Amino acid sequence: MTMEHGYPGRQPEEDKTRELFDSLGEDFKVCWDALNISPDKEQKFFEILKRLENKKQAEKPVYLDYIKRLFKEEFEEFKPDIKQSNLDSTKHLAGLAASFIERVEFFDKIISVPDRITNGGRSVGELEVALREADVLTDGESEIDMIRSEDFKSSILKNSEQERISLVRVMPFYLFNDREYRSLEEVNKKAKEFGLELCPPEVGPIYRLAYRREGELKKDQQNDEGLTIAMKPIVSSNGFLKTFYLGFSDNGPFICDDNVDNINPVATLVFRLRPEKPTSKSEATESVV
Repeated sequence: MTMEHGYPGRQPEEDKTRELFDSLGEDFKVCWDALNISPDKEQKFFEILKRLENKKQAEKPVYLDYIKRLFKEEFEEFKPDIKQSNLDSTKHLAGLAASFIERVEFFDKIISVPDRITNGGRSVGELEVALREADVLTDGESEIDMIRSEDFKSSILKNSEQERISLVRVMPFYLFNDREYRSLEEVNKKAKEFGLELCPPEVGPIYRLAYRREGELKKDQQNDEGLTIAMKPIVSSNGFLKTFYLGFSDNGPFICDDNVDNINPVATLVFRLRPEKPTSKSEATESVV
């Protein structure tokens, strides 16, 4: 078998998987060679690419963009060492490569096609009116208190411009690989290690409005599907830290508050995919290695 840019020689039927590897870019392939990745880790990575080939066409860019972005974030600062074949550094890089593949495995395992919604651009009053007009149910005044809180208003002002964001669903079980109950703070901290970010608090009501047949996503939430928004908790009027919870009952879509302690390991939390970092024109054209 031949080896070219780290891709193991395969049978002709795997040419499409090879094409996916090539689509990650020349810089990626050169860096991959320099890392001298172990065969078992290499095999796992190519198995992920092979599964990716079977995904819907619309899903592939999401996965490939994430892999390229994650790779750049992990290895950008080491590119001088990679260029100079600094052996001491590449030994350290082998450990980073294993971590990189672990994060790609995680992404492949638990993240479906993200929900893309439009965040920002609406005031607190506009959100309240929109929830009422959409007949979204609330569980008392607690959710309205959260929307009217200073933390929520500050985030609304900070994110006054509309932007498209990608939301993904994650169970703590897959983050920790156990069934321990943990606080939302612990879960959020762990999720960041895998490249996920907290949602701005306004995502709660905005996602609620979008996730309806009449909303931006053009689909209804399932009756047995509960979603906890992974965000910096808001202090409610009674002094407790809360986050938003989205559900769907026989009476329709609802939004309520949710506690931030003792998160069920199989609860579904909604995180934001890390947005693309703004780059200058020169940075955008610069090679990774």
